[in-house]
Amino acid sequence: MYHSISFELGGAPITIQFFELWIGIGLIFAIIELDIEVQHFSKKTADTLFMIATSSMIVGIMGANRATILLLSSSLWETGKIHSSYSGFSFLPGLAIGAVTFALIARWYRLPLLTSFNSLIPPLAIAHAFGRLGCFFGGCCFGAPTKCPLAIVFPSTSAASKTFGYPIRVHPTQLYEAVLLFGIWFVTKNIVQREHRVYTYLLAYGTGRFSLEFIRGDQRGTIPVFEFLSPSQLISIGMVAAGVSLLLWNKTVQIDPAEEST
Repeated sequence: MYHSISFELGGAPITIQFFELWIGIGLIFAIIELDIEVQHFSKKTADTLFMIATSSMIVGIMGANRATILLLSSSLWETGKIHSSYSGFSFLPGLAIGAVTFALIARWYRLPLLTSFNSLIPPLAIAHAFGRLGCFFGGCCFGAPTKCPLAIVFPSTSAASKTFGYPIRVHPTQLYEAVLLFGIWFVTKNIVQREHRVYTYLLAYGTGRFSLEFIRGDQRGTIPVFEFLSPSQLISIGMVAAGVSLLLWNKTVQIDPAEEST
């Protein structure tokens, strides 16, 4: 397995990291999906929604990085200080930050909030799915040791091998999650009605992510008092609770189709 590819262009050496490459591909697909989704709105609303979504994505990515620093810096809880050397991205905190940002700005522009969120689900799922492929090639977010037939051996220089030893077979949790996310993308785009997308995503991804955390083998940080669950599992519980609430609410409230063309 290779983490990068190197070549020369015009005599200049160029190295492309597969992690960044797959994330870039995911973002391209997300933008394409978003452009398709906003066509259900009037042009003015579509332009506004596209702007808010891309801005929220940037804020979410920045928040995901800061969340990783906070969660993985054990010194934070012990001394109140963090080490600036930590890097990476924690998706779920970034998702929460991006969603709050989107909701606040969408409210400011008086957009139909739930209808707008429903339009974001396919772009979100496809971007995240490709991002998990990036995690696989980057060697992060690896699984725990196992003897199951799907287990793989990461290179001797990988984080998984440095953690468990080489050649220890581990769960390819990145690929498990990628399959889950591609499935969510397909279902929310082609099967469920638009007004059911948000709670379908919350229930499916929240349940799937909570389960996958049990076979993750990397360091995901801890939150005092809740050491028995990972931070991602705590957020996943919140996602499922929100999904159930929206499902019950959706049974009593009918979304007005006219909102789609505001």
